[in-house]
Amino acid sequence: MPAKKSATPTQAMKRSVEAAHKGYDEAVQSAYYEAVQSAKEQVDTVQEQAKKSSAAMANGYQDLAALNRDNIEAVVRSSAVVAKGVESLSRGLMAYAQQSIGTNIATANAIFGARSLREVIDVQNEFARSGFGSFWAESAKLTDMSLRVASDAMAPLQARFKLTMERMTSPIDDR
Repeated sequence: MPAKKSATPTQAMKRSVEAAHKGYDEAVQSAYYEAVQSAKEQVDTVQEQAKKSSAAMANGYQDLAALNRDNIEAVVRSSAVVAKGVESLSRGLMAYAQQSIGTNIATANAIFGARSLREVIDVQNEFARSGFGSFWAESAKLTDMSLRVASDAMAPLQARFKLTMERMTSPIDDR
């Protein structure tokens, strides 16, 4: 039975970085999905309340229509923030990928130009150290961007939700 080849440190590091990238991508997608789901739930709640109230507010139809129009505008504003945020995140990921490719090429050239095994090990160790540090720094930056996008996207929806709930729960005579 032939002996099983063990992975080289470069292959192991590559698999580790790929696994970390995959984990980060999944975390960003999960956060984005949760933000969208929360927005949908809030919009659904607002729409459900609007439907229930519109029958009782026959005389206040114009007011309700304006409220719903403003709610829809808030959803549109929120969607625009999400779209811009996803675009920024994509640009950030692409910039990091390009930087990583450049670093990988430079490291490969340094390894091929090494004159001793010690020099190869030193180049590989520096590559692993800087790559790991760079990865975590970029992950933190993208996480911050993701949280900022989610917060900014929720702001118009939360404001409209609060206003809508106040309008829907206040007596008609108080309007």
